[in-house]
Amino acid sequence: MGTLEEQCMIDLIAVDDLLAGAAAPVGTTANLSWVVLGAVLTLLAAAGVWLIHESGQRSRVGGTALLCLSLAVLAFFTVGFALAMGGADGIYAGLGPLPGLGSEWMPRGEGWGLLGRQGFFLAGASYEAGVYALFLFQSLLVVMAVVIAVIPWLNRTPRLVPVLYTLLFAGLLYPAFANWVWGGGWLARLGQTRELGHGLVDFAGSGVVQAAGGLALLGALLALRRSPGEDVDMTAADVRALAGVALAAVGWMGCVAGSTYVMGNLPLAIAAANVLIAVISAGTVGLLYTWFVAGEPYLTVGAHACLAGLVAIAAGAPFFPAWAASVVGAVAGLLVPFGGYLLARLTGNMVTGSLVAVDGLGGIWGLLAVGLLANGRYGAGWNGIGEQSYLGVASLGITGIFPGLNLPADSGQLTAQIVGVGALFIFPVVTFLVVGGLSRLVAWWQGVRGLTMQHGRMAAEPTTEAESSDPPTSNDAGNRSALG
Repeated sequence: MGTLEEQCMIDLIAVDDLLAGAAAPVGTTANLSWVVLGAVLTLLAAAGVWLIHESGQRSRVGGTALLCLSLAVLAFFTVGFALAMGGADGIYAGLGPLPGLGSEWMPRGEGWGLLGRQGFFLAGASYEAGVYALFLFQSLLVVMAVVIAVIPWLNRTPRLVPVLYTLLFAGLLYPAFANWVWGGGWLARLGQTRELGHGLVDFAGSGVVQAAGGLALLGALLALRRSPGEDVDMTAADVRALAGVALAAVGWMGCVAGSTYVMGNLPLAIAAANVLIAVISAGTVGLLYTWFVAGEPYLTVGAHACLAGLVAIAAGAPFFPAWAASVVGAVAGLLVPFGGYLLARLTGNMVTGSLVAVDGLGGIWGLLAVGLLANGRYGAGWNGIGEQSYLGVASLGITGIFPGLNLPADSGQLTAQIVGVGALFIFPVVTFLVVGGLSRLVAWWQGVRGLTMQHGRMAAEPTTEAESSDPPTSNDAGNRSALG
């Protein structure tokens, strides 16, 4: 055994070798940490959205809701993540290599991907920190989408219907659209295949999460059109709404923070500040509107307007200047009362109509706003477009048709955003057909089962009462007269 000094020298050399080996992925490790933190905070956003949604209706379906959320994560773990991100290797440089996620189904050739083909059960080569971080972040976005798309109508149909629909939504519908936008699918590649800007841009889920969930909710409400439920205790509703706004704002900051590192090293400070500006602008407009038309600012409308601002700004938070973020939020705030009224007439329920306005219309507006107001400062190389220069300008990023700063307008970006909005309508159509069909099927089965059980009970009952109610026979009459 050597001296103490020799042993210390050996230990220092070993530590130095270890640090030298770890020096390369230090940036990636920091990114992974941010992504995990953002995923955890995203769960707060889902809780906040749930509280705001529940502030306008009474519900006793907590157990079914938790079951649906649990099944959503399981469905995404088993098949959904692979379908969404099975071809994502090389897309998210901030997460490092993503082994086991390198196969995309492209039936029409390069650039027309529809679904991923690797990563089922996170098995095989997917056992890598970057893959697990991406799964964690995406799975909690799935939870938020299910909160929007399924929870509001749990008390309108037998429990089996939302349970089965949740499996379809989290296992196929959501993953398919997520693949098209975030997994290297055809919407993301519109810039390469059709020269439409940078392809569809959805930074933190205005379309993939919020609009998809809101439009799915619309399809379900149309399939289950019912009369509104009981009145709500507005004191309790106000408390839930305020708590929901606080949680959603904090959680959405986490989602934005995580997205800046998942999507690339985008300016977190600008994105976070724009989120705050949009939320405050939306809430202010919503409250002022109700003050003007009703004589006082309504908290529930203000809370829904704040959430609509969060939804809308998510698509392009790092790509807007501050004034544009304020415009995005203000328009989203107006969509809540106006869109909510129209959708309430369509769905037959004021509360759920407002929810569709918040998530569905807010998400659609957020996508379109990128094609209108993105200023080109950030996003160079997004979806592989314009890494060195774009539209003749060096390092030009994502640009709308009103970029300012004497930069060229990009009408192709707005066209890509419009195409993405059109693709979103797969959600209400499929949901309307599936939920309507499942509801009728379950109702029919329950009717058959009820009749079977009723016949079984009747067969098992004694026949004493039936016999005693039979009309008397001639022999009975003769016996009674003889006794008389």
